[in-house]
Order: sequence, then C-alpha cells, then structure tokens
Amino acid sequence: NRLTEFCLRWPTVLAGSDSDLITLLTHMPRIEELHLNAYPSRREAGDESAVSIEALPSIIHRCPRLHHLELLFDFRITPSQEALERSSIGHSALQVLDFGEALMNAGESEARVLASWFHALLPKEPGFVLKGALSANDEVVLLTEVLDEMARLRTTSRGVALLPH
Repeated sequence: NRLTEFCLRWPTVLAGSDSDLITLLTHMPRIEELHLNAYPSRREAGDESAVSIEALPSIIHRCPRLHHLELLFDFRITPSQEALERSSIGHSALQVLDFGEALMNAGESEARVLASWFHALLPKEPGFVLKGALSANDEVVLLTEVLDEMARLRTTSRGVALLPH
C-alpha cells in the first residue's frame, strides 16, 4: 500500500487485459511512477498486450498520484465513440504517458480515433509529455497521422508535447 514506484522489464510482451491491470492497481493506490514493460526486446506471435486506451481513465482514477505511466498499449482495440463520450480523466497528476511500441491498425481512420482519444483524455497543461512509437503491420510507423489529427483538434498552441521514442 505504500509503494510509490514500480518498474518491471521483461524480454517479451506481458499478456494482460484492462481488468488485469486495474486489479493490480487496486493494490497500488499511492503509485506515482509505473513502468510496465513498454519496450519489450522481442515479440512472439500471439504474445500481445491487450491493454486498451479505454483503461486509461480507470488507471488515472485508481491512482490519483500517478505522474509517470509507461505501459504498452494495444491501439488495435479501437475504442467506441460511446466509450470516448463517457471517459474523462479530468485533472490529474499525470505528466508523462509513454505508450511504448504500441500496436495499431494502419490507416487514417484509426489515427483519427486515436487522436480523438488523446485529445479528449490527456492533460492540456504545458509540459505534459506523450511518448511512444506505433507499430502497424510489423513495421514501426511515425506518429504523423496521429499528430496531424491532434493538431487539427487542438485549439491553442499550448498543450501536449509529443516526443519520439
């Protein structure tokens, strides 16, 4: 219950679901930094993370002191518009979100959905950092489509800094 930092590195992807992660975090209410194998050194067939972006609001609500989250997300699990409308993290301590070498379906529509989620959920405060790389069809792609869509959504020049891995 007093744990404030947790770091786990493993050579392969850690299998788990949104509910698995939320269950783990119920035992870490004071966590401030969480690093869960966002950059595995190798991937094997069928060995993919099942943690979706839909888990982010629950993570933030369960861990209000969390300021650094490094976690491999699977963006191939496309969030629904309904889920987006009912999700909000509001004000949080989160300063850094590193989604690792996340998996994503390649395409403009997927980038638009992901950008909408990032825009709606993530803090708009100056200094917030979003890091990671997207992997589509076994090849790492630039965040260009997501960044373009976020730029379109952003109404001010202040906000999220997107950094390459």
